Amino acid sequence: MAKAKSIAEETGFGVATMPDSAQGLRYVGGGEYIFNVPARDLSAEEAATYAPMIAATAAATGRILYQAIRED
Repeated sequence: MAKAKSIAEETGFGVATMPDSAQGLRYVGGGEYIFNVPARDLSAEEAATYAPMIAATAAATGRILYQAIRED
């Protein structure tokens, strides 16, 4: 059986950091939101600002609302 991915693996960022290669965060929440966090794609600067709230919410709820945008 495959190991389930952690919140950090799913989102591409840890508790309060953005991955170096990320260009921002893509909103994938389907209408769900975090109070005081825009429910839309976020630039790298915005993502860095909101990362602690996004990560804490993801850890508490298990819901993935944002994923890292990478330009590979």
